[in-house]
Amino acid sequence: MRDASWAGVFAATLCPFNEDLSIDEPGLRSYARYVSGVDGIAGLVCNGHTGEIMGLRAAERAQVTRVMADAVGGRVKVISGVCAEGSFEAIDHALEAKAAGADGILLMPPHHWLRFGRTSETAIAYFEDVARGADIPIIVHQYPNWTKACYSLDELRAIARIPQVVALKIGTRDMARLEHDYRVLKREIPDVPHLTCHDEYLLSSLLSGRSEEHTSE
Repeated sequence: MRDASWAGVFAATLCPFNEDLSIDEPGLRSYARYVSGVDGIAGLVCNGHTGEIMGLRAAERAQVTRVMADAVGGRVKVISGVCAEGSFEAIDHALEAKAAGADGILLMPPHHWLRFGRTSETAIAYFEDVARGADIPIIVHQYPNWTKACYSLDELRAIARIPQVVALKIGTRDMARLEHDYRVLKREIPDVPHLTCHDEYLLSSLLSGRSEEHTSE
């Protein structure tokens, strides 16, 4: 049985900058303490799309994680986004997040898949590689259904069975598929939480009872 603490509300955080575009560490520290103190928050997700991951160097991503982990002091989980173009790079970033104090990572798909696609073997092996190479809890980031990076139900089945995978962040943007995939995955792999990031479908997700956890990015 996996750790149930990966369910709940995980807030996608911003990244404050100074005028010279360096990271505003005092501002980030104060912000992290404030957000983590909100009643009901289970964790903070830094280095996501909201957190300007594409505008940060690798060392800056680790810096953000380190500041945030230090600021919350273990009161809530800190999850660091990892976006890389291959397994080796993703493992490096995951290890840096781990060393910086992250409790887990939000693993995004390589973005060259969005244009060129990938095989099922490649998609599943990507998670296996990072799980084996970094040995850190992984939240899967499911991209919209119409993209070539979106994981099929069979791929999600295989990925969710990897021991280091602790939750699925579902951004399918297709309510019919969300409903179907949720029912199948919850029946077959019930101990892996589903986190919805469907801002436009959030109320529907909650009312339907198909996503019992929430995160937004």
